[in-house]
Parts: sequence; structure tokens; C-alpha cells
Amino acid sequence: MAANSRFAVALHAVAMLACCPQGWVTSARIAKSVNTNPVVVRRVLGALCEAGLVECSLGKSGGARLKRRPSKITLLDVYTALGEQTLLALTPNPANKACAVSCLMKGALHSVFEQAEGALQTTLKSITVADLVKPVCQCN
Repeated sequence: MAANSRFAVALHAVAMLACCPQGWVTSARIAKSVNTNPVVVRRVLGALCEAGLVECSLGKSGGARLKRRPSKITLLDVYTALGEQTLLALTPNPANKACAVSCLMKGALHSVFEQAEGALQTTLKSITVADLVKPVCQCN
């Protein structure tokens, strides 16, 4: 199973927007930096626009830019904007009733996954985009 990299692409995009606060940054420019297809970046930017974190402008001179200062956007804001349900998911398969482990595993993992998600969200809430890009650029 491949890991979902949408969150990493989204953070890369907002980092670029934070480092270029004076102008619009195109999806092509972000895609080149991420080394991915511009369509992937446009989809992520669309979600960030819908969440009110990014402003998007179409057309030849368009692009994207942050709607708030980087210090006012947390990594949790970006994570939530993508609409990801959870990082960790239980298997959708029904339990094998002939196996004691199978019958108990979902219950055992539920609280572990809940705690891990809580820890992830606590960490993401404590880091802003400004914190993320501090080593790369000077932004407010």
C-alpha cells in the first residue's frame, strides 16, 4: 500500500506561497518544485481554497496566494482542509469469527489509533506555516 502524499504536497505548496507573499504563484511553479504534475497541485490548491486558506485566481496571470499570514495558519488547518478522514484506518473486512485475534483486533486497535490521531493533531496544531518555512525564507 502506498502512503498518501497529499498532505506533504499541500505543505510544500503553502510553504512556497508563504515564501512568495507579494505575488501569485502558479500551480506549474509549485509542481516543478514538488516534482509532480500540476494537476496534483491544482487539486490540492482547490481544497485549500475551499477551506479559505488560499486564494486562487484563474487565467494567464493567475495563481495562488495565502489568504492569511503564515503565522496564522497551523499545519492542522492544512491537514483538515484536505478532508482526510484519519491517518490510521481499521480494515473494513469483517472479523473472522473462527479467530480470537480477528474478533478482538478492531476493538484493541480503535483506542490506539484514536490516541495516535490525537497526538498527531496536537502536534500539527502547535506548528504554523511560518514555523515550517523559517529555515527556508523570511515571512510574517
